[in-house]
Amino acid sequence: MPRTDVLEMEPALAALFEERPARRAMPAYSARKTEDIADCLTRFFGEILPGAAPVNVGRMGGGASKEQFAFTLRQPDGSSGRYVLRMDPLEALTETSRLREYELL
Repeated sequence: MPRTDVLEMEPALAALFEERPARRAMPAYSARKTEDIADCLTRFFGEILPGAAPVNVGRMGGGASKEQFAFTLRQPDGSSGRYVLRMDPLEALTETSRLREYELL
């Protein structure tokens, strides 16, 4: 029998709530270390943009429902730009859709 409380919800949020039990079965959440994020960004950009390097990776304050890191991406041509990496914790009091947020922005 369909869950009426979910059917009346915005579809993207309903999907997030439906995925919640699987996330709860995962190991306990712990905040990511800045060094680990820097390593992941280095590997990621090394694959998609050889010669690019993320530098000055640092955790951002505020936005307690998300993990946020700011970094500068140095391009192979010497140019650079500042970026923000936003990540949802595996479990949170709030549920938001990255796709919906992107569409709204």
